[in-house]
Amino acid sequence: MTAGIYSQDTMTALQRHLLLPQEIQTAQKNIARQSMGYSYVDQGLRLKSLIDDITISNIIEDKLYKMWGWFTTFGSCISGLLGIFFIWRAISILIKTSINVTILYQTFGWSIKLIAGIFSIEKFQGCELEHTNKRPLKSEKRNEIERQLLKDLASKWRRNYVSDMEFGRISPPNLYGLPVLRKAKQEYKD
Repeated sequence: MTAGIYSQDTMTALQRHLLLPQEIQTAQKNIARQSMGYSYVDQGLRLKSLIDDITISNIIEDKLYKMWGWFTTFGSCISGLLGIFFIWRAISILIKTSINVTILYQTFGWSIKLIAGIFSIEKFQGCELEHTNKRPLKSEKRNEIERQLLKDLASKWRRNYVSDMEFGRISPPNLYGLPVLRKAKQEYKD
């Protein structure tokens, strides 16, 4: 071939230089190592002059969007919200734990009981959830339970009270009378 600006010898030397398999693999490996930020053998090849970090990230985002569509944007937003939620939860648990430990320290001083301040937070939160899920009693049922409890309490009080009394010829008081129930209720409140 005689046409062109390069001679046949120059073209052959260039083809040998470019098409040598070992050099092609080495150049590819160097480009890959350079793009990932690892050290590489410097052969005068600079990837940064060909492509920068912003271009690489744009290519990745474009390919992901083409593969998954709007789901990638939605996933990124949800991931951000989930991260904010976990950070908020961690901060709130730290604050509750510090308050709990402070109260235990003021009550018991420096002792092993301070460990309870760390472990009791989740237990109390579980109790709060358990109590909020229960329905409040209706007023009739609540009054019935209160009457039954007062009756049991008054019976115990009356038995103790009557056993300590000496009646002689006087009959014992009515155990379920209103004055006795009031006195039992008053002692229960005290």
